[in-house]
Amino acid sequence: MKQKKLSRFIFFLASHGHLDDDGRGWICTHGCNLNKLNSTCIKMSILKDFAESIDSRHQLYLLDCCHAGSLLVSSRGKKSTSLVSSSSSQYARAMLHSPTISGLTAVTKNQEALEEGGHGMFTRSFVEALQEGVGVGVFHRQKRNYVTTTELFSYVQRSVLELAKTKGREQTPRFEQLLIKHKNDSCNGQMLFFDWHAHAAAAAVSGGEGGGGAEEEEQQHGVASEHFRQFQTFSATQEKLLKRKSFSDSHMNSRRHRRSNTIQ
Repeated sequence: MKQKKLSRFIFFLASHGHLDDDGRGWICTHGCNLNKLNSTCIKMSILKDFAESIDSRHQLYLLDCCHAGSLLVSSRGKKSTSLVSSSSSQYARAMLHSPTISGLTAVTKNQEALEEGGHGMFTRSFVEALQEGVGVGVFHRQKRNYVTTTELFSYVQRSVLELAKTKGREQTPRFEQLLIKHKNDSCNGQMLFFDWHAHAAAAAVSGGEGGGGAEEEEQQHGVASEHFRQFQTFSATQEKLLKRKSFSDSHMNSRRHRRSNTIQ
């Protein structure tokens, strides 16, 4: 990720998490041993060091695991309070040109991540928010072809809170900036998620009219063109998030079953 400042980096993790006696969050990797955390698990805080080391100016860390909120506790960043401006094109251009290093977690530091239908509530809600055609997705409620991470978070948080309530439990997703500065630049931007299909349709119409409107719009948004292309790739992997989560949980349950039989 060196020398790629205009790239967008999205880190997605669906796994098991652990909170040690000192209140530090750990990512439980394959073969983890809770008695040997340093050698078999990964500190969640190391993600901040990684975020500082790469050149990408737009980074988002999505964690769907227990105690994921510990990544945000005592963060060197601040809560994200960016709102959509009345002039959406100016707002988009400003957000795309400013760095943003943020984290969106399924739970707070002391909560456990819940599941619904074999999938994490958080992951399911996030994918639903991005997908078009679901009727209640974010794109269907906006009058533009992009949404901000803050808007996605608002949708996801409400969805997860409601799902958890039906189970008589509490789960509160969190969203904060991880870093105040990145490579000496203030992190005042926000990652935008574009509706690629709407953009492609607009480009086709503009191309047919010979006006080149879509191309001019991309130039107006500066690095938006690059972000559109990257989002197309990300969009194609959205469905895989749920499948990977399901496989991970199935594998873990299988291991637990074998251990139980061995103990008996």
